[in-house]
Amino acid sequence: MKLLIVEPNYLGDILMTTPVIRILRNHLSSRDEIIVITNNTGKELLELNPNINKLIVQPGKSFSNRLKLINTIKQIRPDTVLLFRTTFYNSLLAKLSGAKHTAGVNTEFSKLFLTNTIPFNINRNYRTECFQVAKSVLDIKEPPDKELSKINAYSAKDDELYIYKLLNEYKINNPDKLIIINPGTTRFAKQWNPEKYAELITKLADGGTKIIITGTEKDSPVINAVLNNVKVPVINFTGKTTIRQLAVLIKKSGLFISPDTGPMYLAAAAETMAITLFGSTDPSKYGYFNQSRHKIVYKKLKCSPCYQDFCPLVSKNTIAPCMNEISVKEISDLSNL
Repeated sequence: MKLLIVEPNYLGDILMTTPVIRILRNHLSSRDEIIVITNNTGKELLELNPNINKLIVQPGKSFSNRLKLINTIKQIRPDTVLLFRTTFYNSLLAKLSGAKHTAGVNTEFSKLFLTNTIPFNINRNYRTECFQVAKSVLDIKEPPDKELSKINAYSAKDDELYIYKLLNEYKINNPDKLIIINPGTTRFAKQWNPEKYAELITKLADGGTKIIITGTEKDSPVINAVLNNVKVPVINFTGKTTIRQLAVLIKKSGLFISPDTGPMYLAAAAETMAITLFGSTDPSKYGYFNQSRHKIVYKKLKCSPCYQDFCPLVSKNTIAPCMNEISVKEISDLSNL
């Protein structure tokens, strides 16, 4: 059997599909193929995953590139297509693949194209949703919660060597004395106050603990705002790591702190102690992994969760009330547990 999986777009969502991919691999025979369609972010995350037989990287969103992808899928001739992100285009892609069984969530007119759909439920845990999509067409036993909570992220020896050299450059060799803070977010509504990050860093830097701040170049505005307010030494790794290298770095740290954003799921995969600040998204949908290692702070207001890019209650570049209510003391106290 050829099983084709269409992945979501974001780092965290892609990582949350890995438990179901592992479960599928264990369910299928060694002769069955798992083929995954993903983007460049997914390529870096999934190309070393031993549960996947083949990766197809989406060539782009232009009309001609989408036609290329459709032709590629037709040539593969999959038996089953699973949409871990159900959109109109992905549903159409599944239909045009010629697969006998196609499955996704009942949204964006997907019922017109798919043989099987599960009800849309905004509150459903995303990992559970991916499993239920698979179960709608495959005879799979319900897995234990711990199986769906175990995320897989793989790195290469070159990634490990790079981080080893980077940490050695700063004379960092004790994970218990290393805290990583990743303040950047894809949505401004998830952002915590930079001044609070700076205050938190000052509190956490006591006793020889070293603080590394991480993020991409796109995160530079919030990272610079944090660094401009901090009063203790901070090591700035902005733009210095790939996703896989960041996964290694997080694994070598004693604590990882971030809002609900992709690298949080790298911490979950590494089982590094983590504190996550939730605001516009629901932790019951996107969080709660190993609860002894993963602490969540969530101020559920009447409007929560809203899933908005910007909080509609305040001006566009103002910290959302649900995030603003999170205090430095709360995070500091959790870091001492």
